[in-house]
Amino acid sequence: MSGSLTRMLAIASKEVRQLRRDRLSFGMIVGIPLLQILLFGYAIDFDVRHLEAAVADFSGTQSARALVAAAEATQVLDVERRADSAAELKSLLDSGEIAAGIYIPPDFERRLEDAGRPAAQLLVDGSDPVIEGIARGLTELPAPDRLVVREEDSPVFEVRTYYNPERRSAVQIVPGLIGVI
Repeated sequence: MSGSLTRMLAIASKEVRQLRRDRLSFGMIVGIPLLQILLFGYAIDFDVRHLEAAVADFSGTQSARALVAAAEATQVLDVERRADSAAELKSLLDSGEIAAGIYIPPDFERRLEDAGRPAAQLLVDGSDPVIEGIARGLTELPAPDRLVVREEDSPVFEVRTYYNPERRSAVQIVPGLIGVI
């Protein structure tokens, strides 16, 4: 064995003997990381569920109701409010009362048949990147009417992000770092 390896083993042996004598240090060395693993593993949860949402349905059709029901079935959105106008929907988003809003235009049925453009709009608060990313996942919802065949790459929702439309990560990271530092 080389000299440096022998010295490292001697130091490791000395530290193990010291830990055997000092039960408090041993408990802290084992207990604190274990507690941190449990705390961070279960307390930090990125599963987004039950975001408050509102819907402005100007179509009033069965397909529109099916789309809202499909969005609620994901358990990401809880649509508990109805908005009477697009301005009211934006106002609810501005005030922070909702995290997302669904705008369904009067020509929703016709838009469903036109695969070239989205049939509805999903308004999202982009100030939280996790919420914004999860809401973008709702664009993968299938068209509500099984009779309507849309192209594979044509989403039902068009996502409009407010408060960070460019999705710049510095807008979210820098304020958080200020708190940490």
